Amino acid sequence: MLTRAGFSGPQRDVVPGGQPLERTADDPVAGVFSMSFSAPHLFGMRRDAFEADLRRLLREASPAGRFSERRPSTEIVVWRNAPAEHALSWTDSRISGNEWCGEHTGCRPGVIAFRRWPDLA
Repeated sequence: MLTRAGFSGPQRDVVPGGQPLERTADDPVAGVFSMSFSAPHLFGMRRDAFEADLRRLLREASPAGRFSERRPSTEIVVWRNAPAEHALSWTDSRISGNEWCGEHTGCRPGVIAFRRWPDLA
């Protein structure tokens, strides 16, 4: 579809992950509630009971309340329709964190960049 729309590519780059992140119990709880299948409103009146059970399980797993996870690698896929002199540099300070780059974000015209996390299955 992008090729038919005049874009060339894709150019793929991987930002390596694997860095350990220290977490408190609040982080996995927030992670659970951030997912569409376990959003807080879905629990109704049982939300507090669910959270209490989740926190109890987390305390059993780590009495100190500390957890660790490794950052996943990120694959960045770029399609271009601009001349090479307008190519986007990965060192561009406007690309960081979980952002994706498109014309509406202030990136150079003619560049579409998507980020995805290939480690997540």
